[in-house]
Amino acid sequence: MNASNDDPHVELPRDRHKVSQIALATLTVFWLGAVVFGMAWMWKYEATPGEATKSLVHWPVDSGIERSADRPTVVLFAHPRCPCTRASIRELAIVNGSLPRAR
Repeated sequence: MNASNDDPHVELPRDRHKVSQIALATLTVFWLGAVVFGMAWMWKYEATPGEATKSLVHWPVDSGIERSADRPTVVLFAHPRCPCTRASIRELAIVNGSLPRAR
């Protein structure tokens, strides 16, 4: 059997190698594009604020929390395992410490 340059079987391994390199490069580009797109989408989602709600004009009648008539009433809802809870309570303590005391 003569292996000359005209024989298509001689060039086949080189062509397969080239095709696999192109396929790998193409898949890598698509994969990186998907990763970048996914990270951008998650960053946008994380940075988007929640829907703004309207404050109540009147204190709910069926509330179990009593509202003071002569000073502001602050209600803080906190989850015990949320890392923001401690920071929120610290900030509330700072704000509360800077307010004048009722006598």
